[in-house]
Amino acid sequence: GNALAALKQLQQLHLNFSTCVKLTSIAELGNALAMLKQLQQLQLRLRCCKNLASVAELGNALAALNQLQQLDLDLQCCENLASVAELGNGSAAMKQLQQLELDLRYSSLLPRSLQKTFNSAADFLQILDDADAPSTSSASIAGRTIGAS
Repeated sequence: GNALAALKQLQQLHLNFSTCVKLTSIAELGNALAMLKQLQQLQLRLRCCKNLASVAELGNALAALNQLQQLDLDLQCCENLASVAELGNGSAAMKQLQQLELDLRYSSLLPRSLQKTFNSAADFLQILDDADAPSTSSASIAGRTIGAS
């Protein structure tokens, strides 16, 4: 975390933690990413990190990355991930973002409407907002009861 945060002029970062089944938290990574103010491209692979339960710090970090233009975030098959609300908050704050690929397929604790690949922040935010509308079937996102489509 500290070593990564020290790379303050870094513009491109590609990290692959796919199938790290013992990974339970990316809090330290999220905190370090928030310090990389010059970052323009981020590729983060967390596919099949089955014990990862939160991406809150990552979402908070994204909000701080105001130079970020390309984001490729793979959270496919993160079976314990129950909320991506913070990612929504973070992506809404990224004004320079030109390209997004967000893969949430097979992250089974998320509402079905979110279990797909998103290619734009606007689409992701729309589905996230729609999932927040009450319905007879519900799940929890960021402590709120939401409709599961």
